[in-house]
Amino acid sequence: MRYLSDRDLRMLIALASIGEHYRPLNLQGLDLSGADLKHAFLNNANLTDANLTNANLENALMFGAYLHDANLTGANLRNADLTNTYLRGAKFTNADLRGAKFSGAMFKDNDFTGAIIDSSTLGL
Repeated sequence: MRYLSDRDLRMLIALASIGEHYRPLNLQGLDLSGADLKHAFLNNANLTDANLTNANLENALMFGAYLHDANLTGANLRNADLTNTYLRGAKFTNADLRGAKFSGAMFKDNDFTGAIIDSSTLGL
């Protein structure tokens, strides 16, 4: 059960992402299933063990994020930037990865079963 609304999540991300107070978000283990994180700034965020099932991460900036054992089943990652992300044991089952950028990402034991990819998906 999620206790933060999508609006609260966006505010949290915005406040952590600007000015001299910038620091990567620690969202480890959170249930973000179904969250609307379209265009979210999640560079270097810790999403280890996060549940992002059916989350909307379209056009999200996730450069250098940690997605160890994250569940992205059915997530929308269209045109998301996952450059230099750390992916170990992440589950992308039935995720939409069209146009996503995985350049420089480190992969180990991930599940891409049924994921939607096309020629614009980079780095897979």
